[in-house]
Amino acid sequence: VIDIDDGFKIKTENVVFESDEVVISSSFVQSKLNYCLKDEKIISPLWSKNSINFHQKNNFKIDDKICIIGTGLSAVDVLVGLDAKNFSGKIYAISRRGNFPQPHFSQQNIISNQESINVIENSDVNSGLVNILLKFRNYLKNNENYDLRHLIDSIRGKTTFLWQNFDEKSKKNFLKKLLPYWNIFRHRVPNSSLEIINKMIKNNRLEIIKSSVKSIEKSDGKFIIKTKVKTLECDYVVNCLGFDYDIKNYPLIESMVKKNLLKKDLILAQTNHNKIHLVGGLNIGRDFEITAVPDIRNDANLVAQKILAD
Repeated sequence: VIDIDDGFKIKTENVVFESDEVVISSSFVQSKLNYCLKDEKIISPLWSKNSINFHQKNNFKIDDKICIIGTGLSAVDVLVGLDAKNFSGKIYAISRRGNFPQPHFSQQNIISNQESINVIENSDVNSGLVNILLKFRNYLKNNENYDLRHLIDSIRGKTTFLWQNFDEKSKKNFLKKLLPYWNIFRHRVPNSSLEIINKMIKNNRLEIIKSSVKSIEKSDGKFIIKTKVKTLECDYVVNCLGFDYDIKNYPLIESMVKKNLLKKDLILAQTNHNKIHLVGGLNIGRDFEITAVPDIRNDANLVAQKILAD
């Protein structure tokens, strides 16, 4: 879909048709590297028209060097994949904080620890984000057997309510200062994956570089990656930067915002018309927690009921 007009005239590349209601459930786009965008050795673990898919790549050489930009869930997936492919070359992983996601709890840990925590109430939203952070900190200080994963899980059913009722200042502070840490403790990986990564680090196959990328250039078939702390020479670069929420990279949504069919929010956009519905991840600005299957299922059901009622 290229564009949608006020009267719900849907324009695609080869046909134009009309609709009574519109449901938009497209996914996010991946953040782009600002360098060598169309080089065939820029690999993406996600689908991208400017790169090959990592999982289709099998013909690495013994002495190849790979640089991964980012250390989130996609980076973990790539590292586990390289291990499964018996990749024996050197791997670098660059991120500003150098933190991989936390591991999932064991089943016993979930049962014994989760049900007893009740730190945050819905009413705490009125006193703001800082108050909730202080409550978290005090609880962890007085309960050494718990960590931030327990507390994040304890507010799982309240997260959307808290987000929707925070004032704009609290939301901006969270997105600017706390979101990277939230992602580390909220979105987790199997212990087996972290064991593979730790073994790679121990065997000097993987080096974590805590820095940001200043530039990536191509020279004699190699990537020259400059960070604030060192310069690397690699054969491949893997883009694991995660999702991009800049509305300029969503042409359809940007166009609909200009037409007042959608409205911009702090992260992406929300509907501005009772016949236009967003489903799933696109509601991240409204609900924040909207990428897990239970959340999407509930969201889709609500939209379906609303359309049926209309």
